[in-house]
Amino acid sequence: MKLQRGYLLIVAVILIVIIGVIGSFLAYMFIGSTRSSANVLQSKQAFYLATSGLELAKRDVLANSVSCTSINGVTKYTNASLTGVNGQYTVAGSINNVSSTLAGGLSANATSIPLNGVIVASSTLAGGISASSTALSVVVGSAFPADGVVKIGDEYIGYSAKSGNILPNLVRGIAGTTAVSHSAGSSTTSGFFDSGAVSIDSELIAYNGISGSTLLNATRGVGGTTATGHGNGKAVTQNQCILTATAGVPTLNNPNALRVVQDVLPAIGGGGLGSIPGNVIPGFVSIQKPLLSGNAIVYNPEVTSASANFPGSTIVTANSKAGFSGNATTKIDYPPVVSSDSSGIKADVWVSNSDITASNLFNYYFGSAYDASTPLSGMTVYSSNTKFKKDIPNVGGTAVWVKANVNVSGNYVIGSPTKPVLLITTKSFRLSGNAKFYGFVYAAGGNIKLSGNAQVYGSMATPKRVKMSGNAHVEYSSTIIDGLNVPGGGAGSTYVGSISPQERFK
Repeated sequence: MKLQRGYLLIVAVILIVIIGVIGSFLAYMFIGSTRSSANVLQSKQAFYLATSGLELAKRDVLANSVSCTSINGVTKYTNASLTGVNGQYTVAGSINNVSSTLAGGLSANATSIPLNGVIVASSTLAGGISASSTALSVVVGSAFPADGVVKIGDEYIGYSAKSGNILPNLVRGIAGTTAVSHSAGSSTTSGFFDSGAVSIDSELIAYNGISGSTLLNATRGVGGTTATGHGNGKAVTQNQCILTATAGVPTLNNPNALRVVQDVLPAIGGGGLGSIPGNVIPGFVSIQKPLLSGNAIVYNPEVTSASANFPGSTIVTANSKAGFSGNATTKIDYPPVVSSDSSGIKADVWVSNSDITASNLFNYYFGSAYDASTPLSGMTVYSSNTKFKKDIPNVGGTAVWVKANVNVSGNYVIGSPTKPVLLITTKSFRLSGNAKFYGFVYAAGGNIKLSGNAQVYGSMATPKRVKMSGNAHVEYSSTIIDGLNVPGGGAGSTYVGSISPQERFK
């Protein structure tokens, strides 16, 4: 009997151990299943955030004429969140704007496109980089534009705001490639992507492959354009905006789930001057507080009740105020809106604009970061005000870059209604006397001052301050702005829908 009891006790202990093991296993399975479900949920949340951020950026680029790289660092797209969704997302824009020419005529049904070169800039890495490096140094930085894309090995890398030989703000592994490490001395080039889209005249052409200097497997007339023939020597442009959206849950810095999605938006031809967010080109933009005195006036004759889009139609500033004194005023031809003057700021003047800063304003207009030492490609460069003034009769219809303070007085007339001038000065711009200017002025390093009977027809912008006095007159004209010769198509290039939306990794 005692033996039987001992045996039963042993069996009971074994059963207890077995039940305990099974219970532990079931608990582990339940916890694991719960964790797995949580991970799946967080992964879906991250994907939703990434795709939502990407769509918001695409809308700004496609519908609101926001330049591709000007979204970088903006609060709306940096460590941003959506109401009711756990997590953060950041969207970065990279632009590949390169050009070549046809090496022979092209028929309307040709599927191979011969070019006179597909590499437009080349150097080597001055030092090695890891797969997570956010800046790189090349031996010859002057070979590359202020913003762009470089290829090292099989990886495409976006960058913005070049500084000397340093390419900072890297966006790694774009255009479907993978971020990897690269050693010092590695070839670093800028040119046409291995696959993508190009613009010839008004036709957009997709391709998939390069052999030598020939683009292969071309699909003609994409993006709603029409396939047509093109003559030998015609310009071939690849202007592509690559948007990369990264989302993490619960945060980007410490994510349990991370998703990255990309999209490529090609542009058709050149779309001219870009605009600030809201698709606005006013009489002028002054980051610092603008000052108007005397009988100065800023006039926009193109606002109608049909458009009802008058905020910012005359003046836009990042400052909380615009200064009016004397009889200085603004004017638009939409009667319900009263002009702004010393008695108060009305709806035509946009103050406290948080989207524009001294560092991003140039990008909105021209689609690249400002670099005082690197004029935009295709511009006529003047080293002094004297040389520029001497050539004023010849600058109509051109784009000029002046490496000096521009000071024009007397009876000079710069440009004309049919031949407006795009003028960028690295310093200040001053117009006085009876001088007239037709076109767009951008003073990157100093104030814009208009005095006497000076007149500007078109628009102006500066990261500094606009000052108007006397009988100075600024009149916005879309006809003049549309007639500008903007190098490289500017920021206003007409982007079309996606080429290759894809998830880079999970």
